[in-house]
Amino acid sequence: FPGLQKPSRFTGAQSSSPLSQNILAPSHRFGVSSFSNTGSRCTKAARSWEKAEVAWGELHRDSRTRDYLQQWIQLQVDILEKTESDPLKDELRLGAIQQMYFETEASRQHLAWLKKGIETGVFKEQRVQQKAQEIIRDLQGRNNSR
Repeated sequence: FPGLQKPSRFTGAQSSSPLSQNILAPSHRFGVSSFSNTGSRCTKAARSWEKAEVAWGELHRDSRTRDYLQQWIQLQVDILEKTESDPLKDELRLGAIQQMYFETEASRQHLAWLKKGIETGVFKEQRVQQKAQEIIRDLQGRNNSR
């Protein structure tokens, strides 16, 4: 990407999945002028923080194709399923269900799974269960208004 430099100390393998390739965006959209040579922090933002957040929101919204959103929501479902019995992953699980909530329409294909998860106790944490119930309500409300 123009304006971004790979840290010289980076030695790990780079992911080739479509989701990981879309995480970084051209720096000019964020108003970031450069990164330090360690890659750990920005040297200076060319615009105000609020403008940078707005630019990120626009970029994020514009770059999310239907396929991307389906993959993203499936990742959240995988997280919820695979961390069900790990109490140390409660915050991760909450983040996953919140992502489904933020992308409610993209989560529609998992409505039956969400309902079954409520019935079978997949959502053990109260906040996760509440958010799942909100998604179900929102999706069913949208069905009724169609």
